[in-house]
Amino acid sequence: MTPPGRGYRRAFSLTTLRSDTRAEIHEELRLYLEMRAEELMKGGMAPDQAWRTALAAFGDPQVVADQCQRISAQNAYLTRMKEMLHTLQQDIRFAFRQLLRRPGFSVAAMATLAVGIGGTVGLSSAVNGVMLRPLPFSEEEKVQVFWAPYSWTGEEFDFMRDRVSVYEDLAAYSNADFTIKGDGAATYLEACLISSGLFDVLGAEPLLGRSFRAGEDRTGAEPVIVLSYGLWQQEFGGDREILGRSVHVNGESTTVIGVMPDGFFFPSHNMRAWLPLDLDPSASGYSRNAWLVMVGRVRDGATETQVRGDLAGLSRALRERFSYPENSVKGRVPVVTPIREDLLGNKKPAIILLVAAVGLIFVMASVNVMALVLTRGMERLDELMVRAALGAGRTRLGRQVLTETLLLGLAAGGLGVLFAVLSFDGLVANLPLDPGFRETLSLDWTSLLIGLGLAVVAGLVISLAPVLTLLRRLQPELLQGHRREAGSGGRPKRMLSTLVFAEVFFAVVLTVAAALLIRSVQNLRGLDPGLDPGGVLALDIVLGEQESTPEERDQFLRSVVETAEAIPGVLSAGLINRLPIRDGGWQGGISVEGGAELEEGSRANAFRRGVTPNAFRALGVQVVQGRGIEPGDRLETNRVAVINETFADRVWPGEDPIGKQVQFVWTRSPAEVVGVVRNLAVVGLVGETPMAVYYAWEQAMAGSGMATLVIKSDLPPTSLGSSVRQTLATLDPRAAVGVVETMDEVVERALAEPVRLRFFFTLFSVLGVLLGAVGVFGVVAYGVRLRRTELGVRIVLGASPSDLTRWVVRNGMLPVVGGVLFGVGASLVAAKAMGGFLFEIGPSDPTSIMVGAGTILIAGVLAASIPGIRAARTNPVETVRAG
Repeated sequence: MTPPGRGYRRAFSLTTLRSDTRAEIHEELRLYLEMRAEELMKGGMAPDQAWRTALAAFGDPQVVADQCQRISAQNAYLTRMKEMLHTLQQDIRFAFRQLLRRPGFSVAAMATLAVGIGGTVGLSSAVNGVMLRPLPFSEEEKVQVFWAPYSWTGEEFDFMRDRVSVYEDLAAYSNADFTIKGDGAATYLEACLISSGLFDVLGAEPLLGRSFRAGEDRTGAEPVIVLSYGLWQQEFGGDREILGRSVHVNGESTTVIGVMPDGFFFPSHNMRAWLPLDLDPSASGYSRNAWLVMVGRVRDGATETQVRGDLAGLSRALRERFSYPENSVKGRVPVVTPIREDLLGNKKPAIILLVAAVGLIFVMASVNVMALVLTRGMERLDELMVRAALGAGRTRLGRQVLTETLLLGLAAGGLGVLFAVLSFDGLVANLPLDPGFRETLSLDWTSLLIGLGLAVVAGLVISLAPVLTLLRRLQPELLQGHRREAGSGGRPKRMLSTLVFAEVFFAVVLTVAAALLIRSVQNLRGLDPGLDPGGVLALDIVLGEQESTPEERDQFLRSVVETAEAIPGVLSAGLINRLPIRDGGWQGGISVEGGAELEEGSRANAFRRGVTPNAFRALGVQVVQGRGIEPGDRLETNRVAVINETFADRVWPGEDPIGKQVQFVWTRSPAEVVGVVRNLAVVGLVGETPMAVYYAWEQAMAGSGMATLVIKSDLPPTSLGSSVRQTLATLDPRAAVGVVETMDEVVERALAEPVRLRFFFTLFSVLGVLLGAVGVFGVVAYGVRLRRTELGVRIVLGASPSDLTRWVVRNGMLPVVGGVLFGVGASLVAAKAMGGFLFEIGPSDPTSIMVGAGTILIAGVLAASIPGIRAARTNPVETVRAG
């Protein structure tokens, strides 16, 4: 039975469907309506009426059509997804089998890429911790440190605090050593002395309790203390009832009012507690002792122009109120330092340099794997051609190569992340960072996601050149010439040579940089620190002033020296108030007798040190004129001082300084210069040695309870640490021992940044040389395989094995030589960025360039010689027959 034509067509136009889908649905609906109309006609209904009734009962034809379309589209989508998943599953299985068929290739490629990914992941975590991770302060970008740190007096702080307008508030702090005693023995404590508003300026809230209130940093206030989270846990077991409890700080009963949260530090991780400053306008140190750091928080909405204007006004007010030397930074245009840079130091250049180096390694690893994949793909070209002849499309084959490379990249990414996890502690230990800050660095999920992203990106990039090359060679018009082009290498050989050129280029840059750093560190180690660090042990000692009298402290320190000198193996022992190289501080303006350059208004600054008679001997410091500090230099005798060579040359050039008078501004009487010592490194090893004055301990440090004991021994110095601790505990249980380290460790730490950079760049250059050598070997070996027929013919025509070896090496070295030449030029540019890390050596140092370039050339010759030697052993009959 045929339905009415025009009515049916109008009802079921189905114009929204695709033609093939529309035809299928049209047929299904027609059959359904025919069956329904036949049923109605069997019941006695006329044909036209039966069709109208069937159509009316059917409903809106367009709605039905849309429903049918959606169902059809969903079914088609599910079918396509199933096909894609099935194809992907096949590709993954096949790729896995291909990688297992060549385990040497797979392991080499994955290991190469894993090193690059692992190094990048590890360093990215360090970069995040140092340069990106927020400090434990609120809106740290608003917190600034004022110029001339550790050189402000209490009077200057109060003066400036009353005159700021753009800053919400100013705060001050400095550092000191204490002993703290709860229920157990006294513990050495590095603490920070702060003004009452410092935590508010930082925007830091205590975990427990409160911070300091106004007035608690003034003389007469009740002693209070805020503990660090670590000190709270280690010394007090995390007792949440600690608030209001009394502890003894330097023997004085002090109330615990707060505990800072875990992760908070200021100004360094070594600070374990915070105590209020004692700002007393009536004390002489209030206006004379320049020892504070000033910190301010910029108000919301303040512009940079407003900040500069406020600072300029403060600078003018300071110059009008106080007298400063012409060379004092306080008399110049003021500057502020962001709190991050002040606390962490400007580590950006070193970290960026390391990131750039590890980035080169990652690029080299990717290029190396790209060359391996391309070589492997060309070896499989016959297989791919067969698959293409059997019906596999070029896109399908390209997707297969892409799947293999992505699988390789993901496997390498997993290995790289594992490598980063296992080596992260060693990596951080060798970064140029302060020890306390290293402990806060860790791998996080961000870094792991970076590793995964690098693996995917590397897989995609690495597959790009092989896929494009293979697809091009699988074009039907090129299949005929496959054999002819394969014999000479053709385009793949040129691409491989380009990749080797790139590897060698980067390797030269890394190797030259490593050579520059190695020579720079050698120059640094050749510096004369003015002392002999060998066999010297240094121990920080504190006996609290509140729990002992000045006489007891003097007697205790005399007993410490006498007892230490009596230990078997100890050659000499002495005290110094600040350890050379490691410690700064204790400096101020001086006035001298007959110093033309040091008249009032241009008063110079010098470091002030107190030493006992044998301290110079223990440190190996040589007296070059006059005498040193002697046992007869006591409190009741005339004040004496020993100056360093810088002081003598600058203040009394060409004169005899012995017998001259020198006086610090805060002291009541001058001291007579009795000797000159060699320049002893005061703060760090690099740079000009500043002026320094050494006083007799009993005349300058009488009553002090803090000192550094230096012991010279012919035994391993670390073996004395425990015995000295026991001796001190026996002499006075109230005393505490702090940092114990050898002077060799102090010197090494002063060289930490260049030494660690040298370590990393040496490691990276070794990896670069290995990667470059692997690349050269792979390309040359591939070229030998392609030209095995030609090699056989050459042998038949009389070429000797040595001729063949030279010929192979010469051809293989062409991209190497080009990479070296261009790499040397790039290294000259890159070395300029390292100028701040070089010492007494220029970026264009010819020795470093020759070493770097020569190393790569030798590695290239060796890598090319192996396939060259193999080529010389070719059997000509077999190769010609195979060709």
